[in-house]
Amino acid sequence: MTKISINQECIGCNFCESCAPTIFQVDQTDFKCKLKKEGNFSPEELKQIKEAADGCPVNAIELNEQ
Repeated sequence: MTKISINQECIGCNFCESCAPTIFQVDQTDFKCKLKKEGNFSPEELKQIKEAADGCPVNAIELNEQ
């Protein structure tokens, strides 16, 4: 199982949401990324999550695969 956390470095750039719109959403009140879904992810979702984490300009997405 993969656990996702978003640290305080998030700048709300929308990159993660563009990579994985079913997983990430930038909150329009504080402009920080929030998780829309947690738990078991499909292989396609995991691919999108890893793309978002790898491309995050401030390395705000942390993955912990258990």
